[in-house]
Amino acid sequence: MNKQTNKKFALIGENLSYSVSKEIHTMLFEFSGYDGSYELLCVPREKFKEETERILHEYAGVNVTVPYKQAVMECADIVDSKALDCRAVNCVDTKDGLIKGYNTDVSGFLYGITGLSRKSVLLAGFGGTGSMIASEMLREGAAVTVCVRQESFDKRLREANSLAETYLNSGIGINMKVKPFSYMQNPDTEYDLLINATPVGRLGTKYEENFPVQVIKAAKAVYDVNYNP
Repeated sequence: MNKQTNKKFALIGENLSYSVSKEIHTMLFEFSGYDGSYELLCVPREKFKEETERILHEYAGVNVTVPYKQAVMECADIVDSKALDCRAVNCVDTKDGLIKGYNTDVSGFLYGITGLSRKSVLLAGFGGTGSMIASEMLREGAAVTVCVRQESFDKRLREANSLAETYLNSGIGINMKVKPFSYMQNPDTEYDLLINATPVGRLGTKYEENFPVQVIKAAKAVYDVNYNP
């Protein structure tokens, strides 16, 4: 298909039952008079690479959501510098015969926390979105405490250390800690901002963990990345 005439777009993820992306983009296409289409494409983890490579060659562009914002970087020919910093891609452009990965979550997130104090941040989750948030908060000079599930603690700790090393090598001093989810049951300090970058609370998603009352009380403000709770 000629990339100049291809007007097919999609969202790829594992479970998209909660998503309203199709409704949003269809409305935007109609409003702007653009003759495009938008689909939700659920991709199983075991078929991620082959399915995603096929999709990227058939569609003019795709949005990427949980759990593939980091894995999709390996499918891109070029990854934008901001996405490299965040270590996550949520938007892929396929025109000009090249697969280019970007992170547009950054601008949306920063707009969403406009006016909120964020010198100290407690961040729950360190996947694609959490990594982006941690990167931006560290860039601003915030003290960041990341809470992750016990079963993924070692992996997330390595990823956090790698992110920290990137900033240290750039001459940027940072203050970041990684703690298990259980820390939120009894936080030892107050935080300017508590950020939920996990699927907890998302429509159609069930997790045993909930956010304890103690951690809510320890935060001056709370920001939830889930737009469809």
